[in-house]
Amino acid sequence: MMLDTFIKEEVDKITSKYKIEQKQVEDLIRSKIDSFEKLIEFINESDDLNKIYRLHDYKEYSKKIKKEIYYSLRRYERSDDNLPYRHVSVTEREPFLDEFNRQLVEKTPGVVNILDIGGGMFPATFPFDKFPGLENYVWVDKDKRSYEELKELNNPKLTLFNESIGTHSWEDYLPQGVEEFDLALMVKLVSVVWRQERDLVDNLTKVPAKTILITAPKEAMTKKQPIYRREKKVLLNFIRLGDLKIVGDLDIENEFGFFIKR
Repeated sequence: MMLDTFIKEEVDKITSKYKIEQKQVEDLIRSKIDSFEKLIEFINESDDLNKIYRLHDYKEYSKKIKKEIYYSLRRYERSDDNLPYRHVSVTEREPFLDEFNRQLVEKTPGVVNILDIGGGMFPATFPFDKFPGLENYVWVDKDKRSYEELKELNNPKLTLFNESIGTHSWEDYLPQGVEEFDLALMVKLVSVVWRQERDLVDNLTKVPAKTILITAPKEAMTKKQPIYRREKKVLLNFIRLGDLKIVGDLDIENEFGFFIKR
């Protein structure tokens, strides 16, 4: 009985912090806890669960569970549409996708050439039909899985480069006869690069595009934690670094961004 009580409290604690269903957490705990025999023994013999939380065995168990949850929430998820996989970041935007696309279309008229940097599965939800003048959508991302899925779209306007930022110069991606892109998309990209690959940030500010859209999430991907202020600070630092100026904004329930120019 005490073990069931322990699991229930763990489920409540985790679901109050992470974006995950109770049953998913309970199933995960029950599948992993058997390998912590000493912890189970302590739990069943204890009359106060608060004593358990100070034990080394509990801390090891907790670390393992949280790691499993973190990576499960960041992984690709099976979807019900024609593409068998999509990333969590795409799933997060989905309830507000119509509004996201409405603002994107409204604020970027006359676009002919687009460069999408690190966009993952974003082209799968891009409103190609709302951009009648669009001729070229160039996608650059090192994610192999997204690349394989996007190839299945067979979209003649979509050109895919499955490689890391900086593999080639930006000019190498320009369609023949084009001096700069009309729009560069950096959707949920800048803050990730800023934290993980800072040496690439300066290169991002130099992309040859008339307009650049940079966006960031308002809430953490895995935790129920607001991060708007932190993310906005990064975006504004990026703008200052590139001596760019804000010409518009994009705002939905869980994502925000700026349209910027030189």
